[in-house]
Amino acid sequence: QEQGDPEAPQLDELIPDKLARAEDPLEQALKFLQPLRTLGADRIDTHLMAFEIYFRKEKPLLMLQSIKRAWRLD
Repeated sequence: QEQGDPEAPQLDELIPDKLARAEDPLEQALKFLQPLRTLGADRIDTHLMAFEIYFRKEKPLLMLQSIKRAWRLD
C-alpha cells in the first residue's frame, strides 16, 4: 500500500468523540466557521452563527461585522 506524499501536510482526523470533547471548543468552531463564511455567505444562519461564536469569544468588532452581514441579507 502506498501512503501518499510524506511531505504533504497531515489533516486532523474527524473523530466524533474527539470533536465532541475538544480542549478549545471555540477555536474548533472557528475552524468550521471559516469555510461556512466562504461557501454560505448568502445564508443568514451563517452570519448568526458567526455572531454567536464571536460573542462567546468577546470579540465586539467581529460580532458587529456578523450582524451587519446578516442584516444586509434580511
